[in-house]
Order: sequence, then structure tokens, then C-alpha cells
Amino acid sequence: MKAKYEIELKATKECLKQARDQRMTVEASQKHVEEAQKLAEDRTLVVMTTLAAAISSLEAAVVDTERSLAEAKLELEKVRVERADAEAKAVKTYQDAFVDTPEYQDLVQRLMTVDGEQLVERIHLLSSRGSCRSSYVQG
Repeated sequence: MKAKYEIELKATKECLKQARDQRMTVEASQKHVEEAQKLAEDRTLVVMTTLAAAISSLEAAVVDTERSLAEAKLELEKVRVERADAEAKAVKTYQDAFVDTPEYQDLVQRLMTVDGEQLVERIHLLSSRGSCRSSYVQG
């Protein structure tokens, strides 16, 4: 009977030893899992920080681009206004220098009294002699 108890005691001690070893293995595994979770959290934090910085940079780039676009639109509008002013001045200068002259008005009156066929003949005659260009230069 004593032998039976000793065998059971030995078996129980062996079971306890195996249970202790398994508990230590489980604790080590839990520690590895916790370390892996911590590492994953750290990496997630790094990724999130990097993404936040990238988003911030993109937002700043969008703001800069929108500001540059607005400035370019204003500059374009200035150029359009300047061009329109220059065109208006050119038309006014042309009218003052040529259209509003008595010679031009006289030419218009004479051309209006000529019928269409005579007008075409005169234009051909003037252009063939080169007088057409010189009369514009002199006018």
C-alpha cells in the first residue's frame, strides 16, 4: 500500500511539475503576446503619426495651391483689363489719327456716291497701281 501511495505521490508530483512547466510556458507565451501587442501599438502609432503628418502636408499644399490659383486668377484679370484698356486706346488712337480726319470722311462720302460696279473698278485700279497702299500710308 505504501508503494501504491509512493507511486501516486510520484505521479502527482510529476503532474504538478508538468502543470508548473505548462503554466510557465503559458506565462512566457502571454508575455510574448503582450510584447507583440505593444510593438503593434507602437507601430500603429508611428503609422498614424506619419499619416497625420502626410495629411497635414497635403492640406497645406492644397491651401497653397488654392491661394496660388486665386492669385493667378487676379493677375489674369488684371492682364485682361490692361489689354482691354490698350485695345480701347488703340481704337481711339486709330479713330483720332485716321477715321475722324476730314480726308477719310471725304473718301467715305465719295465712295458712297459711287455705285458698286464703279467702286470695284476703282479698287482694282488703285490696287494695281499700288496707290491703294500709299494712300493709306499718306492718310
